[in-house]
Amino acid sequence: MKRILLFFTVLIGGVIQSIAQSDLHQKIEDAWSMRYESPDSVYQLLSNYTETAIQEKFKKEEARLYSYRGVLEDLKGNSDKAIELLLQAIRIQEGAYPEDLSFSYNNLGIAYFYQYNYKKALEYYNLSLEEDRKRKDPEGVAGTLINIGVVYTYIDSFPQALSMYSEAREVYESLNDSSGIASVLNNIGKLEFAEKEYAKAIRTYERSLTYSRNLSNPEIKFTTHYSLANCYFESGKIDLAILHTKKAIELAEKSGARERLQYGFEMLADLYAGKGEYKQAYIHQKKYTDLRDSLVNEDKNLRIAQMQELYESEKKDKVIAQQELEKQELEKIRQQKDRDLEEKTRQRNLFVGITLAAFFLLSVLYFAYRVKKRNEVLLEERNAAIQENLHQKEMMIGEVHHRVKNNLQLISSILDLQARNLSDEKALKAIEDSRHRVQSMSLIHQKLYTKENINGIRMDEYLKQLCEGILQSMKKEQTIVLRTEIEPVALHIDTSIPIGLIVTEVVTNAMKYAFQDRDSGTITIRFRKKEEVLELILTDDGVGMDRTTPDSTSTSFGMKMINSLCRQLKAELTIETNGGTAFRFNIKKYRIIE
Repeated sequence: MKRILLFFTVLIGGVIQSIAQSDLHQKIEDAWSMRYESPDSVYQLLSNYTETAIQEKFKKEEARLYSYRGVLEDLKGNSDKAIELLLQAIRIQEGAYPEDLSFSYNNLGIAYFYQYNYKKALEYYNLSLEEDRKRKDPEGVAGTLINIGVVYTYIDSFPQALSMYSEAREVYESLNDSSGIASVLNNIGKLEFAEKEYAKAIRTYERSLTYSRNLSNPEIKFTTHYSLANCYFESGKIDLAILHTKKAIELAEKSGARERLQYGFEMLADLYAGKGEYKQAYIHQKKYTDLRDSLVNEDKNLRIAQMQELYESEKKDKVIAQQELEKQELEKIRQQKDRDLEEKTRQRNLFVGITLAAFFLLSVLYFAYRVKKRNEVLLEERNAAIQENLHQKEMMIGEVHHRVKNNLQLISSILDLQARNLSDEKALKAIEDSRHRVQSMSLIHQKLYTKENINGIRMDEYLKQLCEGILQSMKKEQTIVLRTEIEPVALHIDTSIPIGLIVTEVVTNAMKYAFQDRDSGTITIRFRKKEEVLELILTDDGVGMDRTTPDSTSTSFGMKMINSLCRQLKAELTIETNGGTAFRFNIKKYRIIE
C-alpha cells in the first residue's frame, strides 16, 4: 500500500513540475513578444523568471532566458553584458539543447558585430550556420548567410559579401520565398550603391520590387523605395527620388508604420531642399518633427501599465500555485489521518472530522480577517505617501522655477557685462535684444515661484510688468506712454513664454525705430479671450513700418523669431501701418489655467 502511495506521489509531482515548466515557458515567450514595446519592463520580467528557472532547475528555460536577456542588453548598447549572458546560455545549450544553439550563436555574432569585432562575429555566425545546416533549417541558413554578408560588407570584402547574398538568394528561390528574395536583392543593391554603381543598383532594386509587389508585409517595399530614392538622388534625378519617397510614405501610412513614416518625411524634406523648393521642404520637415515627437511618448504609459499588470498577474499566479500545493499537502495529511482513524471507532472518527473542519473554518476566517486589516493599513499608508509625494512635487517644481529665474537673471547680468566691453553697435543691439528676451522668460518663472498656482500666471500682471521693465531699461529722451487693456486671463507656462517673447520683440522694436525724430509716443497693448482664440494687439503711433529700419522686415532675426513663435501657437499675424504700426495676433493654440 505504501509503495502504491509513493508511486502516485512521484507521478503527481512529475505532472505538477511539467505543468509548472510549461507555464514558465509560455510566460517567457509572452514577455519576449513584447520586447519592442517596453524593453525595460520585459527585461525585469525575464530576470525574475531566471530566478524561478534556477530554483526549479528548469535548465532549458534558464538558458533561453540568458539568451533573451543578452539580446535586450545588446539592444540597449550594453554589448559586454550581452556577450556574457549569451555565453552563459551557450554553455548550457551545447550538448543538452542543440535546437536553441543557432539563436544564441547568431545573436552572439550580432553583439560582437556591434563591438566592431568582425572576426569574432564571423566565427559565431559560422557556428550558427553550421547548426542551421545540421537541423536542415533552410530559412535559418539563408538568414545567417545574410548576416555574414553584412560583416563582409563592413570590412569592404564585397566579393565575399556578394557570394553570401547569392547563396542566400538560391535558398530563398528553392523555397519560393518572395520576401526572402526581395530582401537579398536589397542587400545586393546596397553593395552596388556603395560602389557608386547607381544604375546597376537601380535595376537590382527594381527586381526586388517585382518580388515584393504582392507581399502583404510592406516593410521590404518601403526599404526598396527608400533605397531607390537614394540612388536617384545620387544620380541627380531628384524628381524620381521624390516619386519613390512618396510611394514609401504611402505604404507606411497604409500599414500604420509611423516609425517608417517619419523617415519618409525626413527624406522628402531633404529632397525638396535639394531641389530648392523650401516651402515643401519645411512642410515635410514639420511633419517629420511632429511625428517624431509624438512617437516618443505615445502609448508609453499604456505599455508600462500592461507590463505591470502582467508582472502582478505572474506574482498572483505564483501565490495561487503555492497555496494550491499547500492545500494539497494538507489534504494528503487529512486523508492519511482519516485512513488511520478508520481502524478506530466510528464515533471517534466523527469527532476528529468535526474538529478538523471547525479548525479549518476558523483558520480561513482568521486569515481573511488578517488580510482585511493588513489591506486597510496599507491603503492608509499609501494615501499618506501619495499626499506627501504630491506636496514634495509642488515644492520641487516651485524650487525649479526659482532656480530657472535665478539662472536667467545671471545670464542677463552676464550679457550686460559683455555689452560694456563692446563698441560695435550691431553687437550691442543684439546683446540688448537678447537681454530683453531672457528677462521676459525670467519674469515668468519669478511669478510662478511667488504664486500658489505654479503652472501658470495672469497675463494682465505679467505683460504690464514686462513692458514697464522694457521701457525702463531702454530710457530715451522721448516721453513714451504705455497703455494696456489686458484681461486677467491665467495661461500655462507653455503659452505665456511665447507670448512674452512676442511682446518683448514688438515693444523693443517700437522703442528703437517707431519714434525717431519724435518727442513723444504711445504704445498700446490689448489682450483678451475672444470666442475660441486669444487676441493680442500691439500698436504704436510712430512713423510706420515702411519707414523703419530693416529690423522690422520679415528677413530680420526678430521677425523670424516672431513667425516661429506664431507657428508654435498656431497664431495668425496681420500687420497694419495706417498712422503707426499695429501687430494683430489671433492665437489658436493655448492652455488656460483655471
